[in-house]
Amino acid sequence: MPLTNQEAVLQLLDLPYAHDRLIVEARSNGKKTATLDYMGTGRPDLNIAIVERDIPAGEHLFGLKYAIIRSDVLALAPHFVGDGVVIMIGGSDILGHGYRAAAQLHRQGLAVTQIIGPLGKASPDPPAWQTAQNPNDLAKRLATCDWALSNGGGSMFELMCLGKAIHVLPQTDAEKRLAEMVLAHGGVLGIGLDQLSVPTEPQKHMVANRAHQLIDGRGLDRIVAAIERLGA
Repeated sequence: MPLTNQEAVLQLLDLPYAHDRLIVEARSNGKKTATLDYMGTGRPDLNIAIVERDIPAGEHLFGLKYAIIRSDVLALAPHFVGDGVVIMIGGSDILGHGYRAAAQLHRQGLAVTQIIGPLGKASPDPPAWQTAQNPNDLAKRLATCDWALSNGGGSMFELMCLGKAIHVLPQTDAEKRLAEMVLAHGGVLGIGLDQLSVPTEPQKHMVANRAHQLIDGRGLDRIVAAIERLGA
């Protein structure tokens, strides 16, 4: 419910489905609309997204600087120093990349922790490396690793904000495109299981610093400021 008795002059839409109707209705009532990662045809007054898309909108803002980071991760960022390798490939790791990467790095003598998402299935035979499924202290585990492997989604952004060098194992074409965009800016070590190798200390240092520069944790502040300007 509204926090005041004043009528809203702006709506913010962040929905996983098409919401063109809501935009059209708001416009007919003299209200402005801001959207996050919008892909429809309703022409919002402002659309903010990580990846630029050719959609009708009054104003576009896009880029990695608009990434939203969870508060528990943000409270620990940056955290450049750590130990071991954390592997976290999405909520379910549908391609099984996490297990194969963990086995490869474990054979090379690295201390590996494989984090299994809430929809993932643990191996029937306990692996030789450490595992944890949907742990309550996830933010701390990410912050205290030396470097990491992740899919190209929200966990990649969280690790970047923490100042971690990451090798990306995308699960979808969209994640691969996003990882390639970050790689072009020097923000990750590499992409794909076939390209996985243990980075040198200079490589980790350079990529970790660049990653935190790209995802500095102020994405939500920038979004709020842009919406406030629209509603002024």
